[in-house]
Amino acid sequence: TAAARAAPPKPLIPTIFDRLTARQYNAVLATARRRDIDRIRLDGMIEERFQKSELAQLTRREASSLIAELSESNGTHR
Repeated sequence: TAAARAAPPKPLIPTIFDRLTARQYNAVLATARRRDIDRIRLDGMIEERFQKSELAQLTRREASSLIAELSESNGTHR
């Protein structure tokens, strides 16, 4: 049946394979720093956008989205 073939639901907490990479973690911090966004404000942005309390809880996809958003706002594109 279709239900048997459906993928299991993703866990709410990212697994080690879904978590952001060290490179993404550092890229978020560096991009925020270039925009003069302190860690408290960055954590607030993460809470607002992803309903997570800290950067380390983001998935790879969420981190990529945040990096892109911060880069676009900064006028830099890679």
